[in-house]
Amino acid sequence: MKKSIYIVILLFLMFGAYLAPHSKSSAIHKSDIIRVAIYSDQGVGLYPGNEIDYTNVIADILKSIEPENSVQLIFSKDIENGVLNDIDVVIFPGGSGGGQSDSLNPAGRDKIKEFVENGGGYIGICAGAFIGQSYDFNMPGYSLKLVNASVFNFGRNSDRGEAVIRVRLTHTGKKYFPEFGKMSIIHLYYANGPLMIPEDENGYGYEELMQFESNVYHGSPEGKDDSPGKTFLLRARKGKGVVLLLSGHPEATPGFRWMLPRMVRIAAKRKIIFYPVRYQNFSKFAREVLFTPEWRAEERRLFEIVGNKSASPDTRIDTIEKLKTMKSVELPEKLMGLINDESPAIRKKTAETMIFYDYFPALPELMKAMKTEKNSRVKRIITLAVNYLSNDDPKKPSKKISRM
Repeated sequence: MKKSIYIVILLFLMFGAYLAPHSKSSAIHKSDIIRVAIYSDQGVGLYPGNEIDYTNVIADILKSIEPENSVQLIFSKDIENGVLNDIDVVIFPGGSGGGQSDSLNPAGRDKIKEFVENGGGYIGICAGAFIGQSYDFNMPGYSLKLVNASVFNFGRNSDRGEAVIRVRLTHTGKKYFPEFGKMSIIHLYYANGPLMIPEDENGYGYEELMQFESNVYHGSPEGKDDSPGKTFLLRARKGKGVVLLLSGHPEATPGFRWMLPRMVRIAAKRKIIFYPVRYQNFSKFAREVLFTPEWRAEERRLFEIVGNKSASPDTRIDTIEKLKTMKSVELPEKLMGLINDESPAIRKKTAETMIFYDYFPALPELMKAMKTEKNSRVKRIITLAVNYLSNDDPKKPSKKISRM
């Protein structure tokens, strides 16, 4: 009898925090708030019309992990009209570097340069990194020239493809991301981002935080051996501001999404704070996967099975597991419509998958489902997912980011 009581107490101590009602954290001093803007105009996302969907995912990650910060979506006209005057950090996400540069036009590009020179932070992810570096690709005005870095062999860049790749942390990188401890290699999602190199042959004009380890190419065999050793993530000073350029997508990699709010703190020159360890499971995508056309075709086929309500719940659940094993980064987005599926087993599996993927954009829908779910077992898992994705844990301050 006593043994049973001890087991119940132990389970409560382990999981009680996730099953308890979501509560708000204590008040944050206004001076501690970081004001973040995410560029959401032409050139963002996978295709025209996808801009807001993509940037909302980034916004959801930032707001969920550090809810006290201010996050807003901005457009080219906003930049021209001075919106950056009230911003600490601006993020330029993935998509098309050319599309983003064209949308900004000279007036917008000058505003961004002025913003950084005067102390603002700039984070360029993939396409945003392309326009943040110094090479113009024979298109005068394309680049913001925020960093003394160029792109290696740009002509082959569109052949590199999409993959989960190995990335090597440098000694400097570990200072900014101490969570990785003694790890040297991590795995992150990559999609044709730039292979960055110093612009000046005499040496680096930036701090290299991560390097490509994988030999990622697909398409032209001439691209083989291009990527290893090239810069994957860098930090540099520009005037009074800080610039971070990132070739890959931690915001799309489960176990690594917390890196984005950390990068915001680095760009804003704020203290490092540690996030809940539950968001730092580095084993979820711990192998290389190249997303070939054949891989994509199989992913699409499996997505159709998952969405087919005439298929048995067991078949659909097995298919979800196959997609997780394949390292599909789009799976949680595809499951959003299944949070309220007619099958309790599918609703339960969907909530579990949102936990596995640390999929913060699902939080609002999960909170709604938590209020209406009638099945007690399913409700328990949905409640677990809501509390897992809600960050109310006390954060421990670390050392302040040193100035260059």
